[in-house]
Amino acid sequence: MSTFYIHEGTRYFEGAPFTYNGINYTHEGATDETFTSLGFKKVNSDPRPDDRFYVINAYPNDEGHWDVQERDLEELKKDAIRQAKATAGSLLSQSDWYVVRHAETGKAVPEDVKKYRSAVRAVETKYEHKVQGITTLKKFIGLGEPDWPSTEEQHEIPVSE
Repeated sequence: MSTFYIHEGTRYFEGAPFTYNGINYTHEGATDETFTSLGFKKVNSDPRPDDRFYVINAYPNDEGHWDVQERDLEELKKDAIRQAKATAGSLLSQSDWYVVRHAETGKAVPEDVKKYRSAVRAVETKYEHKVQGITTLKKFIGLGEPDWPSTEEQHEIPVSE
């Protein structure tokens, strides 16, 4: 939230030098006390909306409210799913060599690596289903991020084996 003062259609800010009725005020003189004594209206603006979810069309109006438009929910959902899939792919790629080695040589993939990989896929799938079920921006905002398994849960990957 930010505060500004308004008088006769002009905005004034604490700490910003200004001129009023032919008098120049320095940044030290641009205080709440000064603005109040001059009869300026104090406006506490709403918190800035999150750019991830809203298109901001203008700065706060004279009442402190933002002019915003909700972003397209279906596009937000597609982006969230795309990001979750990319993160899952990145997490899985760290242990892909185990799977390739198994395919090429038959050497088994360690159980903890299998469990980790399965957990990553499960988190991505669960998150995707949650996202697909969302019908309002408010619910989407409250969704949060996927709860990825820790890489510490994965078998420690040796440099070579």
